[in-house]
Amino acid sequence: MSLDEFNCGDDDLNEFFKIDAAQNEKELLGKTYSLTREGYEITDQNPPIALICYCNGSIHVNLAEDFQRQEGVTYYEYLPAVKIARLGVHQDFKGYHIGDLVLTMTKSIFLSQNRTGCRILIVDAYKKDKVVKFYEENGFQRIHESNKEKKASTWTMYYDLKRFQEQKGVFF
Repeated sequence: MSLDEFNCGDDDLNEFFKIDAAQNEKELLGKTYSLTREGYEITDQNPPIALICYCNGSIHVNLAEDFQRQEGVTYYEYLPAVKIARLGVHQDFKGYHIGDLVLTMTKSIFLSQNRTGCRILIVDAYKKDKVVKFYEENGFQRIHESNKEKKASTWTMYYDLKRFQEQKGVFF
């Protein structure tokens, strides 16, 4: 797969997808997927529309403020999560809600093909107004900042998949 012409407008994300993503896969640290035009192979002349990398993660149950507990169910101290390690949309497709589509597909995939027990999606969103707003508009919530996180360049945000399941009437 050639990603030389993929450009989401962010040098850090471009570098990750072009250099680090393949190494992460070899080391079993993450898995990157692409959204492409139907019937087209990824080439330099036809880069992917969007790329997303997932890895495993967890979140302490007390940090997920709106986590709805069901009576009679025992919950772990840490909730199993899938982390969106990176998400980039090619700059030629910005403004078409491709990122929203990718997040909706992510929510659906982990509800319908939840092979490991994943309740929460998490992301470390860059502390840029546009980025944080994008995730908030897609239902993600910020985790309260500790003093250490205030100095970080990202916000940890989460999304409870159970909420998506109930909103969409999706039951598997």
